[in-house]
Amino acid sequence: MRGKQHDKETVYKIMLSVFNTGNFSETARQLKLSPDTVEDIYKRNIEKPEFTRLHREKQDEFIGKVDAIYFMKDWEKARGCKIEHQVAVEYGKKVYYESVE
Repeated sequence: MRGKQHDKETVYKIMLSVFNTGNFSETARQLKLSPDTVEDIYKRNIEKPEFTRLHREKQDEFIGKVDAIYFMKDWEKARGCKIEHQVAVEYGKKVYYESVE
């Protein structure tokens, strides 16, 4: 599906929301778009350097404001969580993990 072109701000909102939630439907609802449109935009932009840079900047900004960060089970399977973990470690934040039994 290659529909209308969306402005950069909308693309960034979609990318950040899906990247953080992993949910096309919720992002679509919030931005009043169809889930198919959100998924298409996400898949076309996920590997673009400008998104990777933007996401890293937002993570740096957020993690810089907290004292500690808690990672849930299976965090290692999510690309965004791996980046957040790296940022937290670089900032010297306390890092906690959900115990897996």
